[in-house]
Amino acid sequence: MRILLVEDNAADVLVICEILKQQKFECEFVIATDGHEAIRLLERIDSDSRLAPFDVALIDLNLPKYSGHEVLSRLRQSARCSEIPALIVTSSRTESDRSRAREMGATEYFLKPINLQEYARLGEMVKCILRERRKRTDDAAPGAPGTLQ
Repeated sequence: MRILLVEDNAADVLVICEILKQQKFECEFVIATDGHEAIRLLERIDSDSRLAPFDVALIDLNLPKYSGHEVLSRLRQSARCSEIPALIVTSSRTESDRSRAREMGATEYFLKPINLQEYARLGEMVKCILRERRKRTDDAAPGAPGTLQ
């Protein structure tokens, strides 16, 4: 599994990666430390079919160069990554940020907690989203009940 983590704060990157590893995620983290770097990664995946697309994206809103909203917009326009779950992981508590993210296709909105133990909820959220995505993919597979062949 490949996780795109778009986060400019090194401490948050460390915490998020560690929490997901503790919850038995076997994955490759691809880290972009600003919005421009994240958009470049998406463009590379779109232009090179040898590169595996991401399975999920975790995006902070308050990023240098391009905002998390701009990264989310580019993700939703991506030829190969537009359907992946996108979780906003941010300290922004403003309703306008939350509603804008929802309108742009964010799967979930996770407020960065003060307490490290509360980050475990992020791991549970990612597990639930990936489980649901797998279920939809399995249900849509050829030969699955309810699919045309």
